[in-house]
Amino acid sequence: MKIFNCNLLILFFALIISKGYSQNEFIINENFENQKFDNFIKIHKTLKNSSANQLKENKNSIWESNKVSYGFSKEYYWLKFSLNNSTNQTKNLYLEINNPHLKYIDFYQLKNNKMVLKYRCGDYMPFNSRPIDNEKFIFPLSITSNKTTEYYIKIDKRNTSISFPTYLWDQNSFIKNSNKIKLFSGMFFGGFIICLLFSILSFIALKRNVYLWYSAYIITSGLYLFTTMGYSFQYLYPNQVIFTSFFRMITLILGTVSLLKFSQSLLKTKIHASKIHFIMNFISIGLLSFALLILITPGIFQTYVTILIKLIYIFILAALITYFLAAILTYSKQKRIVLFYLLSFGALFLCGGMALILEYGWLPNLRLYIPLLFIGTLIEIVILGVGLLNEIRLIYNEKNKLSIKIAQKQQEIVQAYVDGMEKEKLRISNELHDDIGSRMANFLRQVDHEKLLPTTSRNKITALIDDIRKISHQLSPNKRGLLSFKERLQNLVEETFITDKTTCEFQYLGQNNFLNEKEELNIYRILQEFLHNILKHANASAVEIQFMNLENELTITIEDNGIGFDIHQKKKGLGLENIQKRIDYLNGQLEISSVQNKGTFIVMSIPNN
Repeated sequence: MKIFNCNLLILFFALIISKGYSQNEFIINENFENQKFDNFIKIHKTLKNSSANQLKENKNSIWESNKVSYGFSKEYYWLKFSLNNSTNQTKNLYLEINNPHLKYIDFYQLKNNKMVLKYRCGDYMPFNSRPIDNEKFIFPLSITSNKTTEYYIKIDKRNTSISFPTYLWDQNSFIKNSNKIKLFSGMFFGGFIICLLFSILSFIALKRNVYLWYSAYIITSGLYLFTTMGYSFQYLYPNQVIFTSFFRMITLILGTVSLLKFSQSLLKTKIHASKIHFIMNFISIGLLSFALLILITPGIFQTYVTILIKLIYIFILAALITYFLAAILTYSKQKRIVLFYLLSFGALFLCGGMALILEYGWLPNLRLYIPLLFIGTLIEIVILGVGLLNEIRLIYNEKNKLSIKIAQKQQEIVQAYVDGMEKEKLRISNELHDDIGSRMANFLRQVDHEKLLPTTSRNKITALIDDIRKISHQLSPNKRGLLSFKERLQNLVEETFITDKTTCEFQYLGQNNFLNEKEELNIYRILQEFLHNILKHANASAVEIQFMNLENELTITIEDNGIGFDIHQKKKGLGLENIQKRIDYLNGQLEISSVQNKGTFIVMSIPNN
């Protein structure tokens, strides 16, 4: 039993030693393309700014396994790895450090037991100091056939969080992967631009501050991600090293403030959650104060960078908490909006929280090639975009409902106006018929009985009484029960063109009559007004009127051969205004065309409502 236990112990240590050896030296074969390289790197941490040769000569240096992420640190980090080219030809490889925000990097190769500096670059050095023009740190390696080469890397990122995920590529695989990343980044930032244009156009169209703050959030978060990926230093300020010390932090602060203001506007916290609204304002002021401090005194920021970054992160964490508190407190007032909000920022909160955990060096194995914030923001923008599109749909639905209510109100106003005119005409008609007409008739009978007037005067009084009765009938057409709509129209035409001066042809086609009494009266008044205008202004010798009473609509045409008029210069009088109001009440359409000295053509269409 003792022999068995000893054998197990020896086997265990042998496995550990073989594992440690395999991870100390990476063997390159003919089929090599790429490798996540973190496990093949050893780490040495030191507070001293040692040179490469001092490190090499120090036999007491402690080398430990690579954790990749180490959180906030005040130490220098040395990386060591060996590459064994087992092929018969020289291998040209790329070592990638997937963190574009390392201040200083010194890259050494061990030759003849001496450290030889191959590359010196970093985020605090001009961009053209990098050996490969890339947003990340890419180091070309040339490995001689059937030989092992040892490399050392010194990284200085003191007083901030540090991580250095590494990848080893052959040249072809690196180019293919780099093209994929650039394609994905282009699509992602192109989507940002589309969302930004959509938001700006929505703000211009709807004049709502929520879209203005959403535009600000898209711009600042897009700049933050652009900087996080290393593109800002590559394309915006490749020689302005001072910007690299604070630009990412400034965009993060502005993005958080924009998101706070957007949340206040979207969730209406000033109305529904006034205390959270006040806290959000306080956080915004605090973050903007930090941003001003960084911009005005960058030296103070670099001196106290660790303390200031931790304070800023505390404010950002408080902002994240207020986002969800605001959503919870306003949920009962606007459920649909809050659900979209929680879904979108839930993804951002989760990915942002994980990114913060990685920043402090916890869960070092949980690290993706694409930044977590990149993924969270992408999900957030998509969900928020859908939510805002739904919000626009609701706004337009409300506008449509309001437009319908306004149209109904206008219809009621027009109907009240028409009813008022008809009541007044009925009153005048009754006065003319029952009072003035009766008194004139009584007066005529009296003078006939007493023979006080000559025949000529009597005839004039009789004609006057007939005119009064005619006006009375025109002001109050016969009731529907006595004459049909068609017969009343025929009577109107005959009474209007009673003389031989103007001939009128009237046609009433179709038997469908879907009109109610008010609609019939309005059409009667419209025709009456047009006929009055023809007699007064047209100087026409022939008039043709057609009523085509179809199943779905009533079409009316009126044509004369009069002098016509210029419809663009003719001022709209009270008669035409009344006609248009009646047409609007009937939901109809009116078209008038006229040629001088040739006549006028009028078309009206009244739908079956």
